[in-house]
Amino acid sequence: MTPPRPRLRLGVGAIGLLAAVLLSACGGRFQPPAAVVNGHEITQAALVHAVNLRLRQAGGAAAGATAEQATKDLTRQVLGVMIEQQVIIDYARAQAIGVQSSDVDAQVAQITSQVGGQAQFEQALRERGLTLADLRAGIERSLLIGHVEDRIINACVGCPANMTQQQKNQVFLTWIRQEVLKGHPVVNPRYGRLDPTQLTIVPIHSTLG
Repeated sequence: MTPPRPRLRLGVGAIGLLAAVLLSACGGRFQPPAAVVNGHEITQAALVHAVNLRLRQAGGAAAGATAEQATKDLTRQVLGVMIEQQVIIDYARAQAIGVQSSDVDAQVAQITSQVGGQAQFEQALRERGLTLADLRAGIERSLLIGHVEDRIINACVGCPANMTQQQKNQVFLTWIRQEVLKGHPVVNPRYGRLDPTQLTIVPIHSTLG
């Protein structure tokens, strides 16, 4: 399947890669959030859902201490992406940037064609533990990220007129970092802490003993 235009590490491909960054609207009412940015909570339930999608995509985690550590690393990676996505979504809302349902329909149709038809499409969804609603939500989020990136690139003051893709990526990444830091992110210590230089979630190591 030919993926949509790549969007840094936030970008999404077809069915398999779309599962990696889907966010859930699940509860988490009785748990402290996994993180807060711009005053918006990222619930633990949403984080678990996104991680489980990644694990299903990878065929599940093997048993053992190494796999347990790998899952923790994956959880921190996914949470970092979710924080970045939240500031992008907040910007899109503030700037009235949206996605047309017809654009989502077109992506679904393209994926369906790429996998060989409706029957194969439905089978691919089942194999990845996805519903059509899951897929559409992931496509919409990917397209929204793309629209925001285009807006930021076009508004870049002092940038070359004909930037390379690498230069565009750097401009967008710099903007994301600024927006995340402006959003005063707070990460649940259960998952680690935010490294402000790399915008990654890193473990908290005890200094006792």
